[in-house]
Amino acid sequence: MTIPPEEDGTEPLASGSHTHAVASPGESAPFHFTTHWRFPQPSERVWALFQDIGRWHEWWPGVSRSTTLNAEAVEASQSASRDRLCGGEGARAALIVRRPFARGLRIVLTVSGTQPPASARVEVTGDLRGHGHWRAVDDGGGCRVEIVWCVVTRMRFAALARWPSAWAHRRVMRGGWRGLRRRLASSATCEE
Repeated sequence: MTIPPEEDGTEPLASGSHTHAVASPGESAPFHFTTHWRFPQPSERVWALFQDIGRWHEWWPGVSRSTTLNAEAVEASQSASRDRLCGGEGARAALIVRRPFARGLRIVLTVSGTQPPASARVEVTGDLRGHGHWRAVDDGGGCRVEIVWCVVTRMRFAALARWPSAWAHRRVMRGGWRGLRRRLASSATCEE
């Protein structure tokens, strides 16, 4: 699903490769979601806020809880490097993502690779299983971001209700774009 261009003004990034989730017995067919965001700030500034998964719930309305699971690794990584995405490769964070008609999705993200501020990959487990990928490209007037999720689920309702699941995902991602945009604007004011 893509946020309409009239909202964020983003054109898709050049196609990058990612791993598709393969369903095991009892799991749904893969859900493949691609979202494009556009920000007037450079990717370095966007990354500085986005990489802190443990604080997503503060600005992302669709995330009701985000907890870093290996806080010691995060602190060590933050002091040693600017690659702080949940503590760097191997680090984990637990999320509860709100859904309009059911209990929140409970997922764990495990970082499988980062190249700040241009890309990050995560493995997803819990109510969803699969992969996520973030890519950012500076374009002179800010940056364009592409977020790809390819996941499967054992949750019967989500597997049967593909259109409502896609609608709910789109709504959560739109809220994330708006929340991050507001957070970026307020952090610029605080820095001045």
